[in-house]
Amino acid sequence: MRKLKRSIARANMKAAGIGNINRKRVVQTLEGRVETCSFFSKNWRKWVSGNPYAKKSRKKSRKV
Repeated sequence: MRKLKRSIARANMKAAGIGNINRKRVVQTLEGRVETCSFFSKNWRKWVSGNPYAKKSRKKSRKV
């Protein structure tokens, strides 16, 4: 299941136009350590259900 969710997240990121999702980035932790990790490894769970930064459209309910 994890493999499927990661592939869905990767497809959503490509559809949103994010380039170089697997590029290593240097991140400093709260303890002061320096780690290298990719954007994808830190954020893939947010992207499984779609683009988390896209604006949601509000549909107005119509009264009949």
